[in-house]
Order: sequence, then C-alpha cells, then structure tokens
Amino acid sequence: MAIGVDGSTAVLTPQERLQERLADPNTVDALHRLLDRLDVIVFTAEALEGFLRRAEVVADSVAQGVADLRKISGEEGGAEMVGNLPRMMRAGGELAERFERPEMRRLLDSGLLESLAEPNTLTALKALLGKLELVSFLLDGLDGFLSRSDTWIESVAAGVADLKQAAPEIDGEKIRKVVATLPSLVDAGTVLSEAGMFDPKTVQVLADVGRTVAASHDEIRQAPPQRAIGVFDLLRALRDPEIQSSVRLALYVAKRYGRGLGGS
Repeated sequence: MAIGVDGSTAVLTPQERLQERLADPNTVDALHRLLDRLDVIVFTAEALEGFLRRAEVVADSVAQGVADLRKISGEEGGAEMVGNLPRMMRAGGELAERFERPEMRRLLDSGLLESLAEPNTLTALKALLGKLELVSFLLDGLDGFLSRSDTWIESVAAGVADLKQAAPEIDGEKIRKVVATLPSLVDAGTVLSEAGMFDPKTVQVLADVGRTVAASHDEIRQAPPQRAIGVFDLLRALRDPEIQSSVRLALYVAKRYGRGLGGS
C-alpha cells in the first residue's frame, strides 16, 4: 500500500511489492547467504529427490531387515533384544574406544593374535586349560621353592662342606676313571640283560655255582698236599655219583652250546 501526493492511499501491484521487498537490506543479506550456499542446497534437493524416488525400496529393505531380525531373535526375544540395543551400543562404543588405545594397537601389530589363532596353539591352550589346577599347583610349588632358594643353597653348601670333611682323601683320578668306564659298563649290562643273565633262575644257578666254587677253593687250600692225579684216578672218580651228576651237567651244557654254534 502506497500513499499518494494528495494523501490518498493506492494499492501496490505484486511487482511493486516484490521490488519493495527486494529493496529491503535484510532481504538482500538473506539472498547473499542463500547464494553462498547454493551448491549445498542443490545437493540436498537432489538427494531428497533420489530418496523420495527410492522410498518404496527403502521401506521394503527396512521391513525385510526387521523380519530377519525377528527370525534371528525369535518372536518372544525381539522385545528383549530391542531393549538391549542401548546397552549393546554402549558396549560397542567402549570396545571401539579400547581398540583405539596405543597398547591395543601394539598388540594387534605384534602378530600375537595370529599366533594364538593357529590350530596347534589353540589345541595346546585347550589342553593347558584342562589342566589349569595342576599348573596352578606346580606354579605355587615353584614359587615356594624360589622363595626358599637361599635356604636351599645354604643347606647344599653346608652338606658339601661336611662331605669334604668326612672324606678328605678322595682320589679325583680314580673317580675320573670310574666315570670313564661307565659307558662300557652300561653296554655290558645291556648285553647281559638281553642274554637273560639277569633272569631270576639264571641268577640263582650262577649263585649256586659261585658258592660251590668258593667252598671248594677253601676246602682244597685247607686239605694236606696230595700226589698228582693220574688217568686211573680220573676213571675211578667217574664212578662217584656226585661227580657223575656234575659231568652229566657239563655234557648237557656243552651239547646246548654246540647246538647254538651249529645254528650260527
């Protein structure tokens, strides 16, 4: 509405009202700001237009996602899962924050997680977890042993000192010789064991023979000197039943030994 020269009012046309508003400084500033952000406005308008064109597809995708979520959680667990979403989001945020820490980054870059994921490592860890109580007991025992290591060392040192005082005349050269012969003794013991020399029956027979030889040795040393034994003396001795038993045993042994020689 405009005021004429004679004081009367005149109605403005739409073009005049538009020119009046465009001449307003506030309108000019607003148009400048709008022109400065014209690219953002155009991008937003195009994105909104694309969203509206795909509104049905987006709605179908959301509906399908909700249906899949219900299938996964079950009809009764859906409300519980939705109720847990805030807590899950907070846990995810905390987990992401922890993964951004330098120590977690060093752990990821060290390759330790890749080593733990190997099948052999997982199998060993499962076996270790199955015997965790035993491992804990052994570690406690080792910790106690290490905590008393000073006492053990002092006891061992005192024992060595007492041993030196009790046996000051030990010959080191003899000890070295005995140690040097140990491998040969072990080999000989292995051969004798494989040959059955340590069988209880064989040991008993050898013990009887040894006692008999020792007793005979003592008896002949205590007997008075006698004349030499001739062929006829041997023939008469063979009539003795006890000597015949010994000769028969010697013949059986010779026969078995000869059988073994023939087989080899």
